[in-house]
Amino acid sequence: MPRDTPRMPRIVLSSHERDEMTGRQLHRAGTTVLSLAMVAIGIALILEALVSEGPLSIRVLLGVLFIVAGSGRIYVDVRRGRRA
Repeated sequence: MPRDTPRMPRIVLSSHERDEMTGRQLHRAGTTVLSLAMVAIGIALILEALVSEGPLSIRVLLGVLFIVAGSGRIYVDVRRGRRA
């Protein structure tokens, strides 16, 4: 059965071009790094608040919010990566 559409030529990439990150990969890596930093900042805020001020500090709330935001970003990024 003949094909009506022409075939696209295959593009051969050198090993250097295959090793470079695409814009999407760079964005995903940056999102992961910043999300992990947010979680780390949240943990640090909670630990500092518990040591110096006690559990009823605004820093505890901020720490929890940082942890939730950072882990939420990681969760969304992982879920989005599985579909793509």
